[in-house]
Amino acid sequence: PVAHVVTINADHVWDLGYTGKNVIVAVLDSGTNYMHNDLKDHLWEGRADIDDDGEDEIINGWNFIANNDNIIDDFGHGTHCAGIVCGDGTSGQISGVAPDATLMTVKIVGRAGGGTVAQMLNGVQFAVDNGADILSMSLGFKNYQITTEQKELIRETFDNVLNAGVIVCAAAGNDGNTYGAPYNIDYPAA
Repeated sequence: PVAHVVTINADHVWDLGYTGKNVIVAVLDSGTNYMHNDLKDHLWEGRADIDDDGEDEIINGWNFIANNDNIIDDFGHGTHCAGIVCGDGTSGQISGVAPDATLMTVKIVGRAGGGTVAQMLNGVQFAVDNGADILSMSLGFKNYQITTEQKELIRETFDNVLNAGVIVCAAAGNDGNTYGAPYNIDYPAA
């Protein structure tokens, strides 16, 4: 396994039988290169009537930027994050801390690296409604970027997610101490 996997002793946890098997991790980010050898065998399969034709089709997640099932990563960050979650080492070394996990892709970040609070909250709702056990969100909105009403809505949403028994892993501290406490923690982590 790669260095970060060893550093956090994930490989020792695998020896105890915890490899992510039967766990659905929703990566809410810029999409996934679902053709990547280390990820393609881990794709979640859901059903949705994406064409409004009355027929359900298999999907691997949802794109809230374009409102369709095209989850391809056009920014790169989402694939990187998915690899940290469940990269199984088919191409070389294991990069995922849970190499047997199922990957649900929820695209809420566009090709320029941004998205809206509404897209994020819709993505969270999609993931929870479709059985995600864990939400992985290596992203955030800076305190000054969003309104008090948005902050309250984010708090209410994530309280509900936690009450539903879904674990949330969100980026905290990516800005260092640039803005000073408590403004150095982005939302939703804040």
